[in-house]
Amino acid sequence: MGTKHDLRHFAATTMLSSQVPLAMASKTLRHSTLSTTTEIYGHLLRHVALDAVRAIETALKEAEAA
Repeated sequence: MGTKHDLRHFAATTMLSSQVPLAMASKTLRHSTLSTTTEIYGHLLRHVALDAVRAIETALKEAEAA
């Protein structure tokens, strides 16, 4: 049987992998700060970094085409 910690980790993993905003995930987990959530589950936020890079790439391509 899973522990309370296992259930919290599952909830955090599910929310962050489903691209639930970090602030909402943090609030749901009842962390006092976003940095707490990031420190514990930051390894799950790779998609956020990739999205940022893709947004910059798109903006540069659009600027070049203009």
